[in-house]
Amino acid sequence: DEIFHIPQARLICAGDFVTWDAKITTFPGLYYASCTIASVFNQIGYSFTNFPVLVRAINFLFALVLLTVATVYWNRIHGKCNITFASIVPSIAFCLPISLFYYGLFYTDTLSTASVLL
Repeated sequence: DEIFHIPQARLICAGDFVTWDAKITTFPGLYYASCTIASVFNQIGYSFTNFPVLVRAINFLFALVLLTVATVYWNRIHGKCNITFASIVPSIAFCLPISLFYYGLFYTDTLSTASVLL
């Protein structure tokens, strides 16, 4: 799916909000969030020459947000407990193969899961 998502993100980051690939059926929130973060990096003088690496790194940042939110929810549900146990259980869920695969790709699952939890 990256072959569709990365070119669409490039268009949106370039300010083209009209062109849309008909093969994409997801909400463009990932593109807007990624372009916002990329523009912050550009403002501080850090430009990326390899766009796919940039958006994959941003998606991994969303994965870290997801891990943090899952840890906070775990602690709310189960109360204060051993710090090691409180961080290991969400980390195990974070590393499930069905999710772990998408953290290194530019794909909508990571941000959408974090958004649902927030």
